[in-house]
Amino acid sequence: MVISVEHQNGIKQIEFEKQFSNLVKQWKDETAGHSSVSKKLLNFSHLRIISMGEAVVPLILHELKQSPDHWFVALKAITNADPVSPDASFDQAVQEWLKWGYEKRDIF
Repeated sequence: MVISVEHQNGIKQIEFEKQFSNLVKQWKDETAGHSSVSKKLLNFSHLRIISMGEAVVPLILHELKQSPDHWFVALKAITNADPVSPDASFDQAVQEWLKWGYEKRDIF
């Protein structure tokens, strides 16, 4: 556990991870009944996660690995990368983003 790392806004790593976890829970709770992906992506908690910047990428990738969900737009917005082919299925997109993460050493 890394507590000494501080992010741009002075939040320590442990607090940063807790904030991320809380936002993920809110996002999933608030969008659980929605079949519309666009409503999930425009949810305020999801947008707040994106606003956390590049430091949140490893956490998103870990979450994607543990509990696949629609993280692709957030990852693309934050990283300005898109390793997924346009015709990829959801499962293929998950695997491509995880592969990208391993190659970039954002997740282990």
